[in-house]
Amino acid sequence: MLIKIKYLDETQTRISKIEQGDWIDLRAAEDVAIKKDEFKLVPLGVAMELPEGYEAHV
Repeated sequence: MLIKIKYLDETQTRISKIEQGDWIDLRAAEDVAIKKDEFKLVPLGVAMELPEGYEAHV
C-alpha cells in the first residue's frame, strides 16, 4: 500500500515507515493550548492521499 504524503511545513518532522502495525504517529505543526470543554482545529502540517477504501482517524 502506498500513502502519498505532502509536507505543508518544511520544519515538520518526517513520518517514518512503520514496520509493524497499521498506524503512524502524527504531531501538531504548532503549539496549541486547549482549555477544558474547548474545541480547536490543530494543524498537522501534512496532507495525505489514502488508497480507495481506507480512512484515517486522528
